[in-house]
Amino acid sequence: MRDLWLVRHGEAMSAQENPARPLTPGGVRSVLAIAETLAGMFLAFLKEREEAQRLLCVGHLPSIASIAAYILSPGDPVQLAFDPGSVCRIRVGALRRGGGELLLFFNGNG
Repeated sequence: MRDLWLVRHGEAMSAQENPARPLTPGGVRSVLAIAETLAGMFLAFLKEREEAQRLLCVGHLPSIASIAAYILSPGDPVQLAFDPGSVCRIRVGALRRGGGELLLFFNGNG
């Protein structure tokens, strides 16, 4: 049996307001709040898979950056610029907030 998680992005501006359709300020706030909650749940997910030596996770902003910040920062979040194509390698020593060490970060835009 597998769990299926379905996530919808936060509220975006209309195409008339901005053709790129970025998130509205309210959309950013709601997604950041959810990302903080998911970061804690992600640590629980990792704990269930402690036997695995490697795990690849692919995601979108802001959740991917929030998860990295949660694992890397015991206090104020580390700000990593996850541009498209970015790669981050974190060694997770302890499954708690701030329990990781940044080993590698390649920004997708150079």
